[in-house]
Amino acid sequence: MWTTGIRRVFSGVGAVALLAIPGTLFGQELVTAAMEGVDLEKAEVLEAQAIELMEDAGSWPEAASLLRQAAALRPVSDARGAENLISAGRLAYFDGDAVAALVDLESAAMRASISDDAPLAARAYLDAAWVADKAKLEGHRSRLVAQLDRLAGDDGLDWRQKREIERRVKTDNRPVLTARDVGLGMYRVSN
Repeated sequence: MWTTGIRRVFSGVGAVALLAIPGTLFGQELVTAAMEGVDLEKAEVLEAQAIELMEDAGSWPEAASLLRQAAALRPVSDARGAENLISAGRLAYFDGDAVAALVDLESAAMRASISDDAPLAARAYLDAAWVADKAKLEGHRSRLVAQLDRLAGDDGLDWRQKREIERRVKTDNRPVLTARDVGLGMYRVSN
């Protein structure tokens, strides 16, 4: 399965190198949380605080930071951690930080891939590809689309999900996410 390569990249030296990127998911938030270990209660508290902050667009950077911390406090196999990162990426993008958004969204896709949640990985990769396209990072977008192509061949997706991936990848003028969808599910924000 294609997730084996991602598991290798996400472990060992690769993870240590990513921790050095300041101001991103792999910045101080993750280092601090990794030192503390898994703490689901604290993750829930941080997520609740982030949801409250999402009501005010001026607080989106702080909300994204709290969501990154919450994700880091969850086991890698916990889909809520990937959801936290997708929301953090969307907040970062709409706050004007495309680089942080890409890091968050790709990290969410990796987490979902590690736990073999192909639909969640697809959603994160689709959003990341859209952000890369809007940021005019064509090489980056091409790499993400290649990941989606691999994912579309995965048995973890049904035919409808595969068709949706193909449709969205081919339709450059339709955003995968909108300002209204900065949050997922319970993370709805009024805009």
